[in-house]
Amino acid sequence: CARIHRAQAELDALAAKSTGVTPEVAQAIHAAARVRAECQEAMLGHLYLTAAALDPAQAASYLHAMLPMAIGTPPPATSHAGH
Repeated sequence: CARIHRAQAELDALAAKSTGVTPEVAQAIHAAARVRAECQEAMLGHLYLTAAALDPAQAASYLHAMLPMAIGTPPPATSHAGH
């Protein structure tokens, strides 16, 4: 999402020239978080709409694969014990 990149770039620039968490830096932190949340919500909506167009088994597989990426949760680790 281009909006995320713009908000993050603004935060990066403010933080780089600051010596502390100024009101401007704090505002940029909150703005970047708000943009990320809005984009995440839109992505989730898209995923659920896509899943609704699939048969139930495909939808479950699709959501299992895509939701971790959309909500920022890594998939469960696979054990590689003994490898």
